[in-house]
This record gives sequence, structure tokens and C-alpha cells, in this order.
Amino acid sequence: MPVPARPLNRLLACRSRPHRAILGLMAPALGYPVPGTLAQDLRASSPGELVKIATYAYVHTVIASAFENAPELAQAVPRDLCIYFAEMQKANRRRNDAIRAQLLQIGEILAARGIEAVALKGCAGLLQPVYPAPGMRFLSDIDLLLQDRDIGAACAALEAAGAAPSTTRGVTGRGHHHLPPLTCTGWAVSVELHHALGGAKVARLLPAGEVFAASQPGGRPGLRLPGPLHRVMHLAAHAELSKRPLEAPLLALRDCLELRQMQAALPAGTVAAARGRFAAAGCGKAFGRLAEAAAAVLEPAAAPETGAGLRCGNRMLRLFGRPAEQKLRKLAGWTGFYIGQFVSNPQLRSYYLRMLASPEALARVSGFHRKWLQRF
Repeated sequence: MPVPARPLNRLLACRSRPHRAILGLMAPALGYPVPGTLAQDLRASSPGELVKIATYAYVHTVIASAFENAPELAQAVPRDLCIYFAEMQKANRRRNDAIRAQLLQIGEILAARGIEAVALKGCAGLLQPVYPAPGMRFLSDIDLLLQDRDIGAACAALEAAGAAPSTTRGVTGRGHHHLPPLTCTGWAVSVELHHALGGAKVARLLPAGEVFAASQPGGRPGLRLPGPLHRVMHLAAHAELSKRPLEAPLLALRDCLELRQMQAALPAGTVAAARGRFAAAGCGKAFGRLAEAAAAVLEPAAAPETGAGLRCGNRMLRLFGRPAEQKLRKLAGWTGFYIGQFVSNPQLRSYYLRMLASPEALARVSGFHRKWLQRF
């Protein structure tokens, strides 16, 4: 029997008021109507909790736009909190300017060797923005897709310019979808050179050769952009196909916003075409999770098309407000992954055994996982 659409704010599925407040701020930040309970949730939430939740969901750079688009919300929080989020967006704009300058410099280095690279994920947005404000999208690094014949020469060119590969990220050689991250004095972020767009599931859905062949000029030397269809597909694949079963309901909040912004900025029908490609590849549920979560967050008063969509979106909203359960799911996912790789992957098995014999390596890996879990 289909589940009836609720004539309520769907964000009420999230029982934690500070988590619900962060979810609620996403709609006005992107120009959607203000959810009905948002002002009350903001008043009932600790500013420190709001900052922490927003930061670890990578949306601390988005929230200033919510207060700009709906100025009445500023009455529900301390003035200092509005200033803080405004400064975060300004600082991120400066950071994005530095990352863009780095990206253009890398493009020139590659172009001098006759090499072109496709800018992926967030750095594609530095060349062709989809957000209304340049400081809204937080980037972690620069991801570039290269043709197999060029990836070695590209790495050598960047190393000749002063870059060096990281030695702290485990096994990321040719068996991985990108080389070890490159860092360089003066760079804002590290650089990952990809010969594939992801692990096995992502690579099958998005073959690197197909993506490169359909890419478009990026308007700057050495740089190209994924075609609109592949840009949407890579966003959804990166957000959802890397999840393990217990992690499936985890809400990828930044990716929800980006999906909607792509829907508005890219040619009409692109998102629908991407969803069709996922369905044809047997990955329809993965794309559906991201689409339903985006609808639940950004249009919480709109009824989902199906009962399944209602259940999916509400489950993700509910879990967003349960950080302890999210941690357990993530830990279980990691544990299952490491055990599976130890059993089936000889290269990683050797790496894990060397790591277990090194207190320094164990401390580094432990620190990485502790930091990652703080997101919840």
C-alpha cells in the first residue's frame, strides 16, 4: 500500500533540532522557500552545534546565502553566528580563487607538453560554475582525468615543476583509479591524476575513454570539462556508488545541493538522462537515493512521486540527526572493506601487513579514521 504524502515539513523526520536546522538552511541558501519550522529550530540550537554540523557536512560555506536570501532568519540566531558564516563563505571564495589559479597553472604546464586533462568534480565548477556565489562550493583537492598514454608524462611534468607524490595515502598506484596525490609548496590543495573516474563500479558506468572523448574545451590551455551528462553521472556515482550496504542511507548533503544546481545550470533533461543511464546499468537505486534526498532537503513541503521515494528520503533525513548510528554504520563499512580486501587483494594484504608492523603507520591511519568520524 503506498505511503501517503505528508502535508508537513518533511524535515521533521530528523529529530535532532540542530541537525534539522542545518538541513532547513539549505533551501533558502539556494533560493527555495524557507521550511516552516526553521526559525524555531535555529532558536533552539546551540551556535556551536550548528557550526560543527555544518562544517563536517561541508556546507559551512553555503549558509551565509540562506541569511542573505531570507534575512528574517537572522533574528533567530546570535549576530556573531551570521558574521561567522559570512566570513566562512568569503574565506572560501579566496581559497577557491587560489585553487583556480593553481588549476590554470597546472593546465599551462600540461599544455606545454601537449597534454590535456579533464577537470573533474569541484574543479570543473571552477571553470564552469553551477552555484550562484563563487564561495559556496568547498573543494578538498583537484581531480584531473588523463588518458592512459599521458598520465606518466603529466606526473613527470608536475614533479619537474616542484610537485612531489604523497607517501601517506596507502596504495594508490596504477591498480587504483588515481596516482598518489601530488603536493607542492605554494599550492592551495593536493592534485590527483586519474586514469579512471572511480573504483570498479564507477569505472564500468563511466569508462574513462568515453568521458574523455565526450569532454568539451575548458576555455584554458590544457584543460577540458566533462560533458554535462558525465558531469552529473560522476557526481551521483562519487556520492552513492562508493557506499557499502550499511552506509547507503547516509545523507551526502553537499552532493544533494550540487545535483540541484546542476539541474538548474546544465541543459534541460541532463539529470533525467543521467538517471536513465544509471537505471540501464542496474544502479537506479543509487541515483534515486541522491535525487530523493535532494528533494527532501530542498523541497520538504512537496510530496514525493512515490511511496518508495518518501521512505528513502525520510530515512536519510532521520539518520542525519543520529550521528552515533552514522558512526557505527561507517565503522562497520570500513571493517567489512578491510577484511574483504585483506582476503581478496594480495597487493593490499601486503600493504596492511607492513602497516601493522609500523607504529607510525598505525598512528597515521588511526588519526585519519578518527578525523573522518568527527564529521558525524
